[in-house]
Formats: sequence, structure tokens, C-alpha cells
Amino acid sequence: MKVECSAPTRIDLAGGTLDIFPLYFLHEFGLTLNLALTKRTRAMIETRDDNQIVICSKDLNKTITFASLKELHNNHDLSLVSETIRHFNPPMGITVTVASEVPKGSGLGASSSLLVSLVAAFNQLLELKLPPEKLLTIAQGIETYLLQVPTGRQDYYAALYGGLNAIWFTREGEKIEQLTISPSLKKYLQDSVILCFIGESHQSGTPNWDIIKARIEQHSQTIRALEEIKHIALQMRSSILNADFQAIEDLLVQEYAWRKKLSPFVETTKMKNLIHIAQNHHFNAWKVCGAGGGGSMVFLGPPEHKKELIAELAKNGAQILEFLIDERGVSVSHS
Repeated sequence: MKVECSAPTRIDLAGGTLDIFPLYFLHEFGLTLNLALTKRTRAMIETRDDNQIVICSKDLNKTITFASLKELHNNHDLSLVSETIRHFNPPMGITVTVASEVPKGSGLGASSSLLVSLVAAFNQLLELKLPPEKLLTIAQGIETYLLQVPTGRQDYYAALYGGLNAIWFTREGEKIEQLTISPSLKKYLQDSVILCFIGESHQSGTPNWDIIKARIEQHSQTIRALEEIKHIALQMRSSILNADFQAIEDLLVQEYAWRKKLSPFVETTKMKNLIHIAQNHHFNAWKVCGAGGGGSMVFLGPPEHKKELIAELAKNGAQILEFLIDERGVSVSHS
């Protein structure tokens, strides 16, 4: 049997970090907005006639073979895959092949997306019939165990459902509100947005833990920044619903300014340089994707200057990531 799954990655538009427990409780609630991308992760599971467990990564061009499930361990570069296999404990030998259409450390939620692809594939392979919410919990549990620090939840929602999401984190539980992508909003985003990987990988776990620690210790700047980020997310949702494109750009800049107050490691020297280049090409809105400290950045500005800015960003070492809005969530097929 062969099962193939894919799931979208995402751009986080506003409210990131407030999707991490217990921050949204400490601020009464959290709201995170994100947009699924046609840059997807992929997982394929094939059953074998022997007991071997074989893990292949197309991105790393690497294959690891274990004689049996009993011999499987996580002391290697593909621990995300091996821990998922260990969790589902398949009763047969399998070959698992994984791939991602975004660079490692891009800040676009690729590891969470890949986990959603993997758990959805095992759900199909083993005929478990687990609902999406259960897949999300399993995926987050595996990632948190491997990182050994708390992780946010927004990335799993983008991977599961696709589209443009407002995700509410409240005392009553979580609610995903899938926002309508109007033709004018779709055109605006695809004409005005540049997404690029800056060439420096980020690590979200440690900065996020530093923020949680600072918030629990009642650091006034952290409290203020998280409150402002929450209010910006509320305004961003309204601006998206009203197709107020100028407000969207203004809010992105405000969000970035407050995010920098959460940690001195959000903005790197290279990011500052790329922002300066963007401003010189009439792009006056930007934000970092994910926790920052490298990874990817989004720039918004006049479509007539987009081509020239893309060329200049590429000259300065940024990798342009072409994308469309992905309104599909995780996709599963089998044969």
C-alpha cells in the first residue's frame, strides 16, 4: 500500500506568539491570523515485504535504514520522521519519504506542516479515522517533545485547513474562523507581496521560550508588546474583512516594531539591510515570518515596483519564494 499526503506552509500575518500556551490565557485571549501557501510539504508511506524502517529525505538527499521498528531511534537528522513512526508503531515494515518546497529554517511553519502530512498519512495507512483536532494534538505533541520547549498551534491549523485563517485562543477553547478571500484581496496579495528567504535559518524554540519566561516574570516591556500584538491582530482581521489594503500595510509595520521589543534577536543585520533596500524601492511595509532571527520576510508595496525589488533582493542574497494562496488544507491519497 502507498499513502501520499501534502500540506501547505503559511505566512503569519498578525498575532504570532500569542498562539503559545499559556500566553493567550495571560492576555485573556489570543488571535492569530495566517495565510496558507502553495509551498507544501509532502510525506509518502509505502509498506514493505520485510520489517525494515527506511526514512528518505529528498531535501537532504539522505536515506537511513533500520532493521526493524525496535531498532528505530532519534539520534539523527530525521528525528521528526522517526518519532512520528515511533508514535504510530506500525505493524509492518515501511519506507517513509519526505520533502519540503521551502528551505529549512524558513519560518514558514514547514516542520509543523510536515508533521501534519505525516500524521495524516499514518491516519490513512492504519485506518485510524482520527478527526483533524486529534491530528493537530498529536503533531504538536511530537514537535514539542523533540524541541523540548513549548510550541505554538497556528501552523498546524494552516496545514490542516488551508486558506486565510483567524484562529482564536480563548478560555472556552480554540476556534478557527476561515475568512473569505475576496477576488480583490487575492489580487492585492498576489500582486503586492514579495516573500523571500533571507538565507539565514531561524530557530523558533529558544526565542519563544525566552518570551514565555519574560512574560511569566512580569517584564513590563514583554507584557506591553504582547498586548499591542493582540490588538494589532484584531485590527488586522477587521482590515482584511474590509479590504482596507493601506491599513493592512500599516499594521504589518506596527506588528514588526512591537515584535522587535519581545526579543533583541528578532532582527538581524541582514534583515535591516533588506528593509533598507525595500524602502529604496517604494515598499514601506514588511514583517518577519515566525519568530524572526532569520528565516523569511514579507514585503508589501506598489506592484509596479515589485519586479525591480525582487531583482535587488536576489542580488543581496535573498531567495525569492513564488507562491499562490492555497485554499486547500492537508491532502491525502492512497493506492
